[in-house]
Amino acid sequence: MNESDMEKQECNTHCELTWNIAFKGVCSTPCGKGIRPIYYNCTKVYKKEPSYSEIVSEQHCNVLAAPPMQEACNTVCNSTRWNYSSWSECTKTCGGGIQIRTAKCVDNSNTPIDDSYCNNSEKVTEQICNTERCPSWMLDDMSPCSAPCGGGYRNLTYLCVLNSRIYHNACDIKTRPPLREKCNEQACGRWVPLDTYHMCSVTCGEGVERRAYACKKFNSEEVLDKLYCRDIPVPKEVRVCYRKSCNQPSPYARKYSNNDFDNSIFPEIYNKYQTFHWTPVEWSSTCDGGISHQVFHCLNELGNRDETMCDLNLKPTNMVQCINNPCPKWKTGDWSPECDSNCERQRQVRCMDYTSKILKDYQCDVTRKPERATKCKLTECPHVSNTISKNYFQSVKNDDKRYRWKAGAWKQFNKKHEINPLLHLNTFFRRVTGALTNSNDCYSQTERPTGLSIELRVGKVSPDTVLFKFIATISQRAGSSISSCSNTCGKGIRRRHIECEDVLNDITVVDSLCRHLRKPKATRPCERYNCKYAWIESYWSSCSATCGPGVKTRNVTCHKVHQGGVIDPLPLPDIHQNKINHKNYCSVYNKPETDSKCIVSQCGDKYVWQPEAWRECSHKCGKKGIQVRRISCVNVRTKQKVSHKLCRRNLKPQKRKKCNQMKCTVNLEISLYTSCKEIKHYMRTSDNKDYVIRIGEKPVLIYCYKMDTAEPQEYISLGQDTSNYAEIYDRRLINVNSCPYRGYRRDNCDCDQVGEDRSGFTNFWKVRVNITSMKIIGDDFTFSIQTKGKTQIPYGTAGDCYSSKKGCAQGRFSIDLSHTYFRLSRNVRWEEIGSYASSEIHRTETGASGKCGGYCGNCIPDPDIGLAVEIT
Repeated sequence: MNESDMEKQECNTHCELTWNIAFKGVCSTPCGKGIRPIYYNCTKVYKKEPSYSEIVSEQHCNVLAAPPMQEACNTVCNSTRWNYSSWSECTKTCGGGIQIRTAKCVDNSNTPIDDSYCNNSEKVTEQICNTERCPSWMLDDMSPCSAPCGGGYRNLTYLCVLNSRIYHNACDIKTRPPLREKCNEQACGRWVPLDTYHMCSVTCGEGVERRAYACKKFNSEEVLDKLYCRDIPVPKEVRVCYRKSCNQPSPYARKYSNNDFDNSIFPEIYNKYQTFHWTPVEWSSTCDGGISHQVFHCLNELGNRDETMCDLNLKPTNMVQCINNPCPKWKTGDWSPECDSNCERQRQVRCMDYTSKILKDYQCDVTRKPERATKCKLTECPHVSNTISKNYFQSVKNDDKRYRWKAGAWKQFNKKHEINPLLHLNTFFRRVTGALTNSNDCYSQTERPTGLSIELRVGKVSPDTVLFKFIATISQRAGSSISSCSNTCGKGIRRRHIECEDVLNDITVVDSLCRHLRKPKATRPCERYNCKYAWIESYWSSCSATCGPGVKTRNVTCHKVHQGGVIDPLPLPDIHQNKINHKNYCSVYNKPETDSKCIVSQCGDKYVWQPEAWRECSHKCGKKGIQVRRISCVNVRTKQKVSHKLCRRNLKPQKRKKCNQMKCTVNLEISLYTSCKEIKHYMRTSDNKDYVIRIGEKPVLIYCYKMDTAEPQEYISLGQDTSNYAEIYDRRLINVNSCPYRGYRRDNCDCDQVGEDRSGFTNFWKVRVNITSMKIIGDDFTFSIQTKGKTQIPYGTAGDCYSSKKGCAQGRFSIDLSHTYFRLSRNVRWEEIGSYASSEIHRTETGASGKCGGYCGNCIPDPDIGLAVEIT
């Protein structure tokens, strides 16, 4: 076809191509005139939207004139300048720290010169950093005082808080206030004056009477024993009293005589044996300050003591301030470096005053005198391997702490095909010289162990001589396990291993060495309801026989277990009476017994136990409920109460039992507690924890917070293995008009960093919920943690400034309400806000997740609907 026959027309007139400067390079000289390169992008500009452009391949701009590839540059020259090192790490992570750096004066060629050539006023080597406030310890909870008077203790709970947010492991544990404090230190008693007075101090003439006082309880009129007021001086209130005039006898008296003609007069002999009075003897303390009480004894003039000869009500009660000099104390020297022939170390123990003057031992408290000798470890005494006595293993005075019971943890051990050497461990001591001796050489005779043996040789002297051999047997079989509770569905027992430990040698020894100590319990009851259905037992009935063997019965019913281990109070129908799928019922093979043998007393007993009715349970629900009743021993014939020793001890009925052990919940048909505020009011609790409340017609598990305030708040506890976060991405592409990597995220992208005050990543483990509107309050950050940036991102929100391209959003959020009683409502939707905003939302059965972004763009829940939730 000829060119004259071709018809031509313009195309692509809606845009034009141009070279656009991308960036400029560094000047070729750091000082003075130079040149720098210029880099360009081939850019397509739309005529109708000049503000919108698009970078295209450079080959499209080859038809255009080439732009200049470099230009002149001129940098300011300074003859000298400060050359700085990098800033050091901030001295504080918060609360205002200091960063420092070094500075060196250099010339134009970057050669170090003397600092005097640089301007010292321009030198900056220190700056303030991390000025944000530090989290601090805040009192969260306070337990009741352990005693109403006389000095008790209460436990305190502190939280690490900043801006009403709880942080974990952010506060210095050393700055935490004490977790225990004294309380109710007022005396338990008080002296109350009575209307009566003690007898007059004289039998004739003028004397005084002292008012009588009674010791009463500090907050009531209850009369107490005087011991409760022993630390309070008795008030001295006296009044004058008068008795008949005293006759002044003649100092002489006529001696009785049978001789009527004997008129001799002799002085009357004074009976010094019969006159007693209160005499001060000593002071209770003469040092260390405080109050000193003077001790009085009832003595006569010969020094004979008889407290019955003096009036106790007239006994003086003198008290004075003690001398402030410290009391003498025991001072100890260093232990000897070597062990002696008895495998012991020695040291000096002296009584010294505050000036270090050596005193006699009786001037210090001899009951607190430290030991002069201590036993060495066996490994330190190889030279006494054949001479050490059996007494080495016996506790002596002030050595009772050498042996102790060591209790293992109540934890699960279920590693199959593995033997735990700490379980069921029996240890034997045996002296060995050459070949093994017989078992009679063991210090503690125990049944010879069987099974696996472990030998530990200590204090080896020669290849054939061993000081002691410890033979440990393990009775646990390989492949067995110990669980935290013996039953995962219902009542069970938790076990732990108890063993006797020699603290000195850090070894396990035979139990007989700890026999003087109280042995901890190796088992305790437990309950677990990690199942869908569970058997629940009622209380046992009374025994069918009043004497001799009988039978007691109880009801055992199958109940559904709701999420969180909450037992449905309504039993399921009997499986034998109704056709029920066994998968939706309790296992009939694990059903507890419904009857049991019992005996109240032996027929013919003259004395039997008589229990009273159970008192009301101490708590309506929870694990603290206790019921008690009185148990009396009575005469069968007279029905009179007698001493407990007369009744059979092995047949004594239970005096105390647990009650109302179910979790604090509500009846599924009757609304009891519909909010945390009602729980606080009716249950009289201030504990922040999970409770079951009723919303609508269903029970749900809710975390109640701020229970110590007038307005508690409701939160949803999110599952530990769930993802609940919100993010504003902290990267922005250099070329915001592109979408590299097919929209996938890469933190090493060709990007700029977005400031911390405009980005963030917030993780949530509880979210607040309005149980009236049934909406999650997304901007409550009480139970959240900031892992990136300084901006807290509301729950269910995401965004970025990454790219202006659709489908290139990088900000993410995740809402996962699985393992809770809630799910996200189907009506919830998200709105896109900002420039070039786009979003990609994925719904799940219980929540949602999404990617949102733009330049800059976010997505937020529709304000009219919010994060509405429903009960599953």
